[in-house]
Amino acid sequence: MSEVDFYGKALSYFHIAKVDYKAGKDFKDRNFIDTAAYMIQQSIEFMMKFYLTFYNVVPEHTHNLDVLLQQLDDNNIIIPFTIYIYDNLTTISTWQSNSRYGADFFVSDKKIERVFEELDISYNNICDDLENVGKKEKKSMNSDGGRER
Repeated sequence: MSEVDFYGKALSYFHIAKVDYKAGKDFKDRNFIDTAAYMIQQSIEFMMKFYLTFYNVVPEHTHNLDVLLQQLDDNNIIIPFTIYIYDNLTTISTWQSNSRYGADFFVSDKKIERVFEELDISYNNICDDLENVGKKEKKSMNSDGGRER
């Protein structure tokens, strides 16, 4: 999958999560809210994989956000997520598998709403970060044509 695909899917999954969450609230249906939690995890996973591919690193084939965070750290790649998102990656990571396989899966509305707020901030930060990278990239490229870290 290309970096553009990862980025587009990350933003699409975030939008779908918001739509599903609203539907869950409007129809008082926890299934939609569970799906929103799953889509939040997918959005973050794909944004992490986008950053890895953007910097020419092949992402691990995993849904575990902590594994991806370690891979980002190992390659000195920083995503401008908020501290709240970084601090809650382990919990959010479980939303992928638990929402699909856990019969007693439950994420509080308050937690999902907070993650939405934090991801709105984070994704705005990411847009700013990418704009800055684009400006730097125009000025200088590595000798191998790769992006600077």
